Amino acid sequence: MKITVRRAELQDMDWLVTRFEKADKVYPIQIEIFSWEFVEQRLVDMMTNHVLLVAEQGEELIGYIGGYYAPHIFNPKISTLIQALWWVDEQRRGGRASYLLLKEFEKMGSVCDLIWLSFHRDTNIKDSSMERLGYAKTEKWYLKENV
Repeated sequence: MKITVRRAELQDMDWLVTRFEKADKVYPIQIEIFSWEFVEQRLVDMMTNHVLLVAEQGEELIGYIGGYYAPHIFNPKISTLIQALWWVDEQRRGGRASYLLLKEFEKMGSVCDLIWLSFHRDTNIKDSSMERLGYAKTEKWYLKENV
């Protein structure tokens, strides 16, 4: 069955929140990453003012990607789309959903000078795959808890 990607809508909120709960368990830290009172507010802001896309197969939602439009932190003349969220349900990984989400995200970012992407440390996406799509590996991210 064909996978389609569209802008997220308010009717997708319950599904999105359940996936955030799964994503919260992925981080091996003590600090609670998501403030549940704030998550829905932030998602609505992304739907309205930035980018939040969902992938669906038939009637079933299977993934999302989201990011923020913002000027570059050191040069406000440079416009950016900064990816902040990316999730595909576990049983759908390794298929086309991630790729289709990324391609639609890129379309949304085509109005910008730069698109920034980040990946979870356990991603199976290869550097060579991203390079073929025109991306250059620029950084690694680390997280330290001060608890």
